[in-house]
Amino acid sequence: MMDLKHVSKTESSYIFCLDDHLKQSQPGKQNPDLVLPAFPADKRLCVMTCLDSYIARTETVWKMQNTRLFLSYTKPYHPVSKSTLSRWVKHVMEKSGIDIKTFRPHSTRSASTSGALRSGVPLDVIMKVAGWSTKC
Repeated sequence: MMDLKHVSKTESSYIFCLDDHLKQSQPGKQNPDLVLPAFPADKRLCVMTCLDSYIARTETVWKMQNTRLFLSYTKPYHPVSKSTLSRWVKHVMEKSGIDIKTFRPHSTRSASTSGALRSGVPLDVIMKVAGWSTKC
């Protein structure tokens, strides 16, 4: 759902407006924006630096064919499906040393929110970013 038609860039972040319905979102309720902040401490880990480079490299493709952010890396460069994104995440997890027999790409959502809580991010912030309305 990350679409270049619905993105704005500030000095310190990319902000994606997610217009489509998310499976965890309540009917009639607007999705929270996806904010990808800069990480100036290390440009190699900075999502803004990576996105700037990716958008510049794929500009001719998405301007001519589509505006979805994630494209296949073989011609004719179509937007990728959810299953392709899942396979890519699984590959990165495996290369990172994560046991993919135990943990699946969907595990990243619960692991990231648990990690955020352990790191001291307030629960109300986690719930807002994750799009959750109640504590479970």
